Amino acid sequence: PTACIAFDTGPANVTTNELLDVIVALPPGHALSSLSSYISDTLGFPTGSSMYDRDAVFSSGGVVLKPLLDTWLSYPAIATFRSRPPPKSTGRELFGAQFVQSNVLPNILSNGSNEADTLQSFKDVMRTLIYLAAFLVAESYQRFLPSIPDTVVVSGGGRRHPLLLQDIQTLLDTARKGGDGMVGSVVISSLGDLINVPSHIDADDAKEAIAFAVFAHERMLSLSRNTTTTVYRHAYFTNIPAATGASKKVCLGQVSIPQ
Repeated sequence: PTACIAFDTGPANVTTNELLDVIVALPPGHALSSLSSYISDTLGFPTGSSMYDRDAVFSSGGVVLKPLLDTWLSYPAIATFRSRPPPKSTGRELFGAQFVQSNVLPNILSNGSNEADTLQSFKDVMRTLIYLAAFLVAESYQRFLPSIPDTVVVSGGGRRHPLLLQDIQTLLDTARKGGDGMVGSVVISSLGDLINVPSHIDADDAKEAIAFAVFAHERMLSLSRNTTTTVYRHAYFTNIPAATGASKKVCLGQVSIPQ
């Protein structure tokens, strides 16, 4: 579809997950070692598991720190990404461990003079990270889409974070009533509501596996073999250049047939 627009908006829940993993991995004696124990004890995950803010257990106890939010939004790499037009993508290279170490952890340490203050500072930082993710979603929709859509489909682990979805809903509804002059709330749906898969499969968790199965199916359909060559049927395309920045339409994947 030529009207397709695709772009990453920001970290979703990547940065909060990364922050929790970084804190839990801190050595004994570190200034935040008590916080490390608190996170592990609260979540009760097996040793070595990746951490996440389950049911907003940490971020729900904090408040959005507006000065900190503004600092992160003006961080040069984030500011550059925000203004770059689609198609574009981002990930841990911008919002991962390096960002956490240099721009997130110091804010917990600087605001915590004792154990109780450190704990509250941690919750406030977590809350602000969640709001940052939602703010970048809403801002991107306002900048790059003709209007705020009626329905937003969410997937991935972030769809289980109640505060993230609440913030996205609030910010998009505000945008509709403001700049767009539209009425009514945005409907937030999950991917599993829209595609038909067997009941034992969670479509939201399996979205990448499902996508690659579709790519493989279409790739095999695109091939016909004779005794001398493989003929490519150009009717089959599984990429969208407008979404990825690719120079042309192709059928993705390589088929390797043993001799």
